[in-house]
Amino acid sequence: MAGVIALSANAHAEVKKFMNIAGGKMQPFFRLEVTPPKGWIMEEQATKKYGVQMLVPKGKTFANADALIYVKVSYKPKDLDQAQFIKNSQDRWREEVPDSKITKMPEVARANGKPAFLPYQYENPSQPKQPFEYVSFGEDGDKDGNTFNLMVTITGGDRKVIEKAAASYNEFLRAH
Repeated sequence: MAGVIALSANAHAEVKKFMNIAGGKMQPFFRLEVTPPKGWIMEEQATKKYGVQMLVPKGKTFANADALIYVKVSYKPKDLDQAQFIKNSQDRWREEVPDSKITKMPEVARANGKPAFLPYQYENPSQPKQPFEYVSFGEDGDKDGNTFNLMVTITGGDRKVIEKAAASYNEFLRAH
């Protein structure tokens, strides 16, 4: 990524829009304004490398964290509702990981009054680096009135670690 040009600078917007220059082409990149949960930090190097916001426990990096929270923000076309976005995402995942089991979990209300996050538990036996994870879907907007799909995931190689970190993950969801 050669550089970043900010397209939006309003401090009140939840989603910020950027343009990355990679391989000589401009590519949109969206970031949710986030506050990491207590005991977590934003891992900027991995965020830049992978194009999604990466959070890790304090004292850890992307390379050595037992659990990761990442936030993927994508533009929401007006003709794609949240249910269809979730179905499309899960269908793609099931194509890639046919033995995946996806279970709906209770909604997580957001303190900001925006629509609740819709969380799912993913069990992926054939994925050693992410055999168990929680994936939550939500929506947010920017100062221009655009709507964005949010996909907030906590993942790692050990189910017990993820379950232990779930309180921090849910705290993050409620706050955003």
